[in-house]
Amino acid sequence: MKTTRFYQMLRFSMNSLLFLFLVTSCQQNAEKAGEKDMEKTPEQQMGEPVDPDIKDQSREITTVEGTIKLNANIKNWPEDIPSDVPEFKAGRIEGATIKNLKDNKGWTLILKDVPYEALNAYGKELKAKGFETQITAVGEKGGAISAQKGLISVILMGGQGNASLSITVGENQ
Repeated sequence: MKTTRFYQMLRFSMNSLLFLFLVTSCQQNAEKAGEKDMEKTPEQQMGEPVDPDIKDQSREITTVEGTIKLNANIKNWPEDIPSDVPEFKAGRIEGATIKNLKDNKGWTLILKDVPYEALNAYGKELKAKGFETQITAVGEKGGAISAQKGLISVILMGGQGNASLSITVGENQ
């Protein structure tokens, strides 16, 4: 059951990243037409209607499950990430997706200029903070690390200087 939930969170995080890239690539003069197209992707993924609020370099989607904020202006480590999660200091933050849903809260950070060695180093930092590594697959061109500590899940995926870091905090059920 935990594995299914993990993969659901992973799929949602990846879809959020894809959506953020799609949203930030829209041009100002095509905003109205793009808004209709942007509604379709999350509606198809989530199976429910969404209402994106499009602003300069940020988007907010409200669903019956909660809100999802996509913001390309976030350049620093969000202060509301639990202190149990070590700050990822390699590379630079180029934007984030922040979800505040009924059963969990999460952050997905888009990272650039991430050195290859940073993946293994962050895995060690997670272990030092008491996280149990569930998946570690680091190869020549990149990899992924998944770790869990209580209700906190962390997934770092990266390669060729780019990475995404997803942090999800579930509610005690």
